[in-house]
Amino acid sequence: MVFIGDENDEGGDPRGTLASPAPAATAAARDASRAGTVVPVALGLMLGIAYLGYAHLQRQIEAQHAGFVTQLQPMEQKIQEMTAAQSQTDAEIAKLAAQSQPPKSEIRGLQNHVVRGQAKKQKK
Repeated sequence: MVFIGDENDEGGDPRGTLASPAPAATAAARDASRAGTVVPVALGLMLGIAYLGYAHLQRQIEAQHAGFVTQLQPMEQKIQEMTAAQSQTDAEIAKLAAQSQPPKSEIRGLQNHVVRGQAKKQKK
């Protein structure tokens, strides 16, 4: 091998620079190889982190849903009770309305009385 010069690297160790282009190609291949493994590893880590975030959000949503269902059950029961009470009240009102109506004969008598009174006023 032919060395171009004796140089010291940053650590102070002597190193020689080879005249052959093979080390440069080897270094480039090594860098490409590193880049070829770094990118998939980085993508894998990003996908893993994204999945963990997604799973965490899913757990939070399920917990909130369970909480809402728990809160809604007493409300649904109260609505059913109020609906039953309203139906009972409506039935009682209908019953009272039926009882408070005068008999048909009395209504006809009052109608005849009004009609006669109007007829007398028209004759005058």
